[in-house]
Order: sequence, then structure tokens, then C-alpha cells
Amino acid sequence: IQAGDIVDITGILRTKPPSPTTKKRKWTQFIDVVYSEKQNSDPSSVEISPEEEQKIQWLASDENVYNKIIASIAPSIYGYENIKESIMYQLFGGCEKEYHDRVSRGNIHILWIDDPSTAKSQVLLATKNIASRGIYVSGGGASGAGLTAAVIRVEGGEMFALEAGAMVLANGGICCIDEIEKMNNDDRKRIHEAMSIQTVSIQKATVHYTLPAKTAILAAGNPAFGRYDGYRSVAENISLPSSILSRFDLIFIGKGDKPNTERDEGIVTHVLENPDLFRAEISKELLKKYIAYAKRIKPEMTKKAIKYIKTFYLKMRNLYVEEKEKSPTFFGYTESLWSWKKRL
Repeated sequence: IQAGDIVDITGILRTKPPSPTTKKRKWTQFIDVVYSEKQNSDPSSVEISPEEEQKIQWLASDENVYNKIIASIAPSIYGYENIKESIMYQLFGGCEKEYHDRVSRGNIHILWIDDPSTAKSQVLLATKNIASRGIYVSGGGASGAGLTAAVIRVEGGEMFALEAGAMVLANGGICCIDEIEKMNNDDRKRIHEAMSIQTVSIQKATVHYTLPAKTAILAAGNPAFGRYDGYRSVAENISLPSSILSRFDLIFIGKGDKPNTERDEGIVTHVLENPDLFRAEISKELLKKYIAYAKRIKPEMTKKAIKYIKTFYLKMRNLYVEEKEKSPTFFGYTESLWSWKKRL
């Protein structure tokens, strides 16, 4: 049993008197554990009844299931089909690739930068509710320790304990970070390890431990100048360092909330005239079971898919050959493409 695990405990609640060497006169409560059992943290281990499996099989046979899943993600929010599609990929996750000396991550990290009041928070909350294990945090109130792990002194004693943060608690699920640009730069650096190698290492006091953090990150934030400035480059509009941008597999940049008659009319109609559109095509409970069922399947990569990924990656890299600039398409993206394509 380690920090972040969900455990069923049977025990006796007891009290401990304060130590005579301290000024505190507060009695400490603790549980004298008789029996403990660790719950299975694998999201794919969700119990599925024969009736639910039949519904899942019927849904999988629907030719329009792809669009139905996308429409079931934040159905009350109009538009953002590309972002909702990418969130669908994130919910299902990719496949880990095993090498002889390491295992590449199978999770997908997504960053969404857009103007304020564009429903970013609502989409993040909707994703958190669909994920098998989801946690929502606000960057303005999140610290590095709160996102990864912290070492705390046990009350009334000289021992230290390890307290899991959001990234560890969401192990196997999704951690939604809102207003990521408001996080302190030092705190943001704390999640680099979890995003790249899916672990959180702690070396403080007498505690030296490594916790699993196989967590997908869905982050949202505002442009560097409050709103997107069309007279500046895309890089200037993102107030995040390249060290963390390189760890995101998909980055969406909203080019500002500009007036658009067709789009604006669609939003108003969606909100005022069609309340039935707020209902998801697939219920949240069934979608959770559908995702868990799909994660049990271990697909194999075909030669055709490998060739397609290779061609696409080289095409993206060659876009910057003539300009003699550094390509934003990093080598790590090949593993990400392999992970997604294998799952799809």
C-alpha cells in the first residue's frame, strides 16, 4: 500500500494522550488497523454486468458511435468539435510501448489556450466527470506539492508521512488543470517528471519514494496578454515555457472570440431554443463502462499504420527544413502517434 491507493480499512478508533515533552494538550485520534485491503486501481477493472456488456456491444456496432461519443462530451457546450474529439482520444487512452529497458507512456496530454469566457472550465469539469478517475484543480490555487506529493510530519510524533497530490490520486485517469498560466513557474516544473515518465519522486527528510502517476493531463489557460493578439506570433501568445509545451501531445490555440454571425446564431439557438440538445447521446454511466471495456482490448499495430505514421511525422518535420528553424515537432511525438494509432 502506498500514497494514492484506495484502501478498505477495518479497525478501532483510539485516542492518544499528548506527549509530556510538548506544550500541546490535544489528544490525537488514530485508527488501530485490524485488516486492510487495497482496491484495484485499474480503470479497466470496473465490474460490467452481462446486460451492460450487451449494451456496449450494441453501441460498438453502431456506425455512428464515433460521433455519438464526441457529442456526449459536454453536450451543453456548443461547438469545439476538434477539442471534444481529442478529449475522446484522451479518455480512451493509448497503448504503452515496451522496450527492453523502459516503457513509453500511453497517455495523451492536451493543452487548450483560448480567450476568457470560452467555456474552457466547463469542458474540463465535464471531462473530469466522465473519466474513470478524474480530478479538477485550478492553477491559481495549486502548488507543486499539491499536484505531485508532499511530505508532512505526523501530528504528535516525530515521524513523516507521504501525502499524495492530484497527479498521483488521478493515477490511471485524467487530471484537469485550469488556468495553468497562473501557476508559479517552479510549481509547474514539479509536474515535468509525471508528464514524461509517469512517476513522482520524493526525496525529503527521511522519505525517499517513487509514486506511480500514469495520469493524462488536460490543461487550459488564457493567452499571455489576456486575449489573443493577432499582431503577435503564436509563441508570444502562449505564456508557457517550451520545457512544458514539449510534453503536450496536442495543443489547441483559440484565435480570439471574434464575432461570427453563423457561429453566434448557433450558440444562441443552442442555449435558448434547443434545451433537448443538452442531453448526451450516450449516458455518462454507460460511457464510463464503454471506455473501461475498450481499455481491456490490446490492439496490434499494422504495417499500414506504421507506414502512415512515418510519412506523417517526416512531413511535419520537413515543413521547417527550408526556413532552417527548429521544428516544433519533437522526436517524442513518434511514440505519441504510435500510442494513439494503436488504440484507434
